[in-house]
Order: sequence, then C-alpha cells, then structure tokens
Amino acid sequence: MNINVIILLALSVFIIYEDFSNRMINVYVLLFFFLNNIMYWFINFRNYQNLILNFLFILFILFVLKFYTFLTKKPITDDLIYGLGIGDILFFISLSPLFSSLDFFVFFETGLIFSLIIYFLLRKKWKEKHIPLAGLISLYLIFFFTVINFNLFYVN
Repeated sequence: MNINVIILLALSVFIIYEDFSNRMINVYVLLFFFLNNIMYWFINFRNYQNLILNFLFILFILFVLKFYTFLTKKPITDDLIYGLGIGDILFFISLSPLFSSLDFFVFFETGLIFSLIIYFLLRKKWKEKHIPLAGLISLYLIFFFTVINFNLFYVN
C-alpha cells in the first residue's frame, strides 16, 4: 500500500466525520483530497482521456439533475442542484482521477446505490433529511480500496 492510498483513506475518514457531523466539508480538505488523487493518477494511470471522460461524466450527471429540477419545477434552494451540495460536487470531481473511465462509472453507480441503501436503513435515526452523500461515498471508497489493496476477493 503506497503513501497516496494511506493519505486517501485518512482523508476519507475525515470527510466521513465532517459530513456526518456538520453536513458540510471543509474546502481545504477537498483540495488536499483532489491533489492527492491527482498524484495517485499521475503515478498509476497518466491517461488524460480517462480523466477527461470522468469529468465529462460528472458534468453530464449534473446536467441531467439540473434538467430534472427544471422539469419538476422545484423551488430554487441554497443547494447548487436540488439535493446536491457544492461539497458533494467537488468531492465527485476530486474522485475522478482515482479510476479509469469504466471503473469510475461502476464506482459512481454502485456508490450511489450503497448510499441509498444506507439512507433507507438509517433514515429514522438521522435528524436531518439531507443525505451525507460525500461521507457515505467516502465510506464506500474505504471499503473499495481496502478490498483492492488487500485482495480480499481475489479468486485464483
């Protein structure tokens, strides 16, 4: 396990704590998280096409959410897009260097499904109705990187 993965896991724990306790994430933590992930990308991938495709995927998801918000005529709130805060968007952007395009699509979708399942299991215990999405995705990221780095599901 290299130093970038250790920093990634430590920052993920901090993001979980901040998002669950405050329902927001410090921008400097996200910046450091992004810079660490760019270093990880530079060491492991160096494929600009995957990085650009991951950013375009995030932009497409944001466009679809904005279009859905427009169609349903939801009132404009303090969230950038209905139900999705700027911290969540910056978190997804900072996650994009960690994966190749197909892996990022799979991680993104399975992470959202994981977050939805956890939300439905724990929604009665949470006082606020907003989902700590970045925190839940960070929890999923810790699980994901632990499985990958320790080969827990390796079949020979």
